[in-house]
Formats: sequence, C-alpha cells, structure tokens
Amino acid sequence: MSARGGKRRGRPPKSVVMERPKKFQYHLMKKPKYLLGLNNESKGSETPNSQTSTPTASRASSPIGSESSRRSFRSRGRSKYNRGGRGRPSYRRGYNPDAVDYKDSEYHYGSDFGEDSSGKSDHDDDTLLNDSESDSNPKDDLSDSDFSLSSYSTASGTTRKSYTYVRNPSPIPLWLQNIELPPLELPKSSDDLLIPRDLIMQALSIYEVLRHFRNLVRLSPFRFEDFCSVMMFEDQSYLLAEIHIMLLKAILREEDAQQTHFGPLDQKDSVNVSIYFIDAMTWPEVLRSYLESDKNFDHSVLEILSNCEYPFTDVENRLKVLQFLTDQFLITNPVREDLIHEGNFTYDDHCRICHRVGDLLCCETCPAVFHLECVDPPLQEIPQEDWQCNICKAHKIPGVTDCIPDVEKSGLLCRQEHLGFDRHGRKYWFLTRRIFVENEVGDAWYYSCPAQLENLLETLDSNDYEAALCQEILDFKDEIVRQMNITEKITNQVKGNRKSYLEVETSEF
Repeated sequence: MSARGGKRRGRPPKSVVMERPKKFQYHLMKKPKYLLGLNNESKGSETPNSQTSTPTASRASSPIGSESSRRSFRSRGRSKYNRGGRGRPSYRRGYNPDAVDYKDSEYHYGSDFGEDSSGKSDHDDDTLLNDSESDSNPKDDLSDSDFSLSSYSTASGTTRKSYTYVRNPSPIPLWLQNIELPPLELPKSSDDLLIPRDLIMQALSIYEVLRHFRNLVRLSPFRFEDFCSVMMFEDQSYLLAEIHIMLLKAILREEDAQQTHFGPLDQKDSVNVSIYFIDAMTWPEVLRSYLESDKNFDHSVLEILSNCEYPFTDVENRLKVLQFLTDQFLITNPVREDLIHEGNFTYDDHCRICHRVGDLLCCETCPAVFHLECVDPPLQEIPQEDWQCNICKAHKIPGVTDCIPDVEKSGLLCRQEHLGFDRHGRKYWFLTRRIFVENEVGDAWYYSCPAQLENLLETLDSNDYEAALCQEILDFKDEIVRQMNITEKITNQVKGNRKSYLEVETSEF
C-alpha cells in the first residue's frame, strides 16, 4: 500500500467559513452625530442637530470617565483613614442626558463598526434610557462638566452600566482671594527639640523616610528626639554613623543589582571590597567616592565632604548629605516594589536559626520564619494569636511603634497627609506625636503637649476661617492627646531630678 493510499497526516483542512469581503465596506461605518455637529460648527454653519453635540473637552470622552473621576475613584481606598468622613465626592448614576440626546443620537458604543455590531435593539435602548433617567435626578444649577458619561459594555452579550465618582470643584482658598483677612498670630512654639526651628521640617522629612522604610534600610526604630540630638551633637555618634552606613549600603546594593559600578572596571573587585566592609571609620571615604562617580549628582554635597572632615560639621551640612542619601534611596527598586505591594512583604523560605526548610512559623511584623523548635523558648504548637519574633519584640520602642496609625500598618498609606490649612495658607501636620505648622517660606512651629494644643485651638477661628481645620483636629483630638501624653511620659522618665522644658511651659497656662 502506497503512502498516498493511506491516511493523510499533517494539518487538517480548514473548515468552511464565511469569506471576508475583498473590499472594506465604508458604507457600514457610521460617523457619530456629535462629530458631525463639531464639523459643522468648525465650518461656521448652524445645523438643526447642534443640540446633540457632545460634551466639551472637560467631559469624559472614554468609558472609564474623566481624570477627576478617576482620581476620586482611586481615593476610595483611603476611606478607612478619611478624617471625619467629610468631603466625599457627590456622584450621579447613569449617563448625562444634557450632554448627548440618547434618542436622537445615532451613536452608541460600537456604532462606528457597523449597524449590528452592538447587538442591541431599539427596545433595549429605550430600556437603558428609562433606567438611567429613573436613577438620575440632576440639579438645575450643575453644569454638564460636573458629571461623567456612563459606559455600556456589550462584550458578554448583556448590557451593564458602569458608574464613576466625580469630585466637586475645589473652592478657591482664602489666602488666594482678593479679600482682607485679619492676621492670625500663632501661639509660641515649643522648643523641646534641640534642632533649630528653621531646619525642623527638613529633619522631619528625613526621619519619616527612615522610620517608614526601616525594614528596607535595616535600621532599628528610634525616636525623633534621638535623631535631633545626634544631628546637633558635635562629635560622631553610633546612631549617626549607622544611619549613613545603612543608607549607603542600601543604595550600593541597588547599584550592584543593576550592574552599575561607580569606578573603573579594572578596580571592580577592590570597589566591592570597600562596599561590603564599610564600618564606622571608612564610610565617609566610600560616600565621597560614590559622589565622585556621577557628575549629575549635586556638587554642593561633594563640596561638603571635600572641604571638611565629615561628619564633623554643622547640622545644616549633615541634613543636606542625609537628604541626598534619602533621595537616592527612594528611587531604588525595593522601595518601588514596597509601594506597589502596599507594604506587604514576602516571607523567607528558610528558618532564620537553622537555615533549613520545613513547617515554618511566620512573624506578623517582619519576613522572618522559624521552626517551632528553633524559637526561644521552643513552642509545642502554633499559637492562635498574632506571634512576633524576639527581634520585633525588642524593637517595640515607646513613642514609635505604638504611635503608628492602623492605615499605615495595613499598607494603605505611604505618605503622610496634612490636617488642613489656616487663613494664611500654612499647613498643619500631625507627626511624631506633635502638631507641626509650616508656611511657604520655610518657617515652622510645633506643639508638643496637650496644654499647648488647647492654646492653639483657642487661637484658631473655629467658626469661620479655620472651621475645617479645627474640625479635623477635633476629630482626632483623643489620639493626638494620647500621643502627646506619651511624649510627656518619656520626658519625665529621662529628666531625673531636673525640671523639664515641657513642665516649665505647661506651668504658664
């Protein structure tokens, strides 16, 4: 039997399908009526269909809504941390009949691709129109740009309405209006922190990066008071050296992962040796070599390291160098991945003690895993409640770990939000157990104890100019007072027999 007489092998013949038209059928394409009206307007001729012209550029032109609606839709993830629940965006369900006359317009989703491409009948269109009209009750004083068009999806054969949230337009701030405002004199600022007040906000920004990403920097938690103390201390301290070393190591690890070397290729091995053997004596020289490797870096930072025996310099130069290091750290891939995963870390594969696999117990606050028999003390069974390793238990620093909001612990907050503004446009923050006030030129005030907070609230106009700000502070007053009491407790524990600054300030009220 020949090979031709047997069963044929290979690709089976194609099934008979409907042939495609050889020539594209332009007559099946329908131009949306709002484009017709737009063309007529551009020609300067008026048409009877000008009433059905579509929205302007301020309206949504895509099924997912306008940019403002997308921002307001994304902001729902922070509703758990919404202060007082006020200021929620008003929204409207359905489409906007003022923007497009749905009955008169020949355009619907898919109409550009043929008569029957949408798969909807006239009866379905009338049903959609009635449903959307019954759901929407627009106000006469609102414009078309206050709403977004609804989109209709027919991919699965059924019609589904999608709703978008639209944020109301923000009012013009008081300090930008051409009106006379009575001056607001803030109470006397607290001075319990050793750092100058004109540098307090820069130091606070550096500390918040170190505190929030302490697991990535691999630093133990410390208080903001300790950070201000080491910045003002003239000599080198262990904490100051560790901050520079761990930031520098995190940056150099990223450089090594990206196969980027800050020296000649023939010195690659010697450069790596200097990286991995950084200590309290050699880190200033490694930092200077790193700054010399790229001409795009800030030359003023390199001048600080070249003109003095760093870190034996003033607090301004120290803050400037640390600001450069934190900026470089924030653009690394580990920080980017941490922000994408919303703070959810990936657990290790091996036990931290014996470095073997098996049934492992996970820590609730770090990526470490352990065998039950490797834990100190050993465990017989998995605990029912949340379990922490000994390192995390040792890192429970009063004034740091007990003052982190739940929204930050869950990973939903990666950047602190301000409480509000006063009549002069000054921002109010609640950070490190204190109320900070910052203006546009860099001046700062802060208040550390409950007595100073009450004095601040009495100064603000809670009825008119600072009504929203006072309401925000009052909504979180219990938490603010609790953390301020922790500040006073920590101060009283370390003051000994001497009188603290907060006690002197409180006695004046």
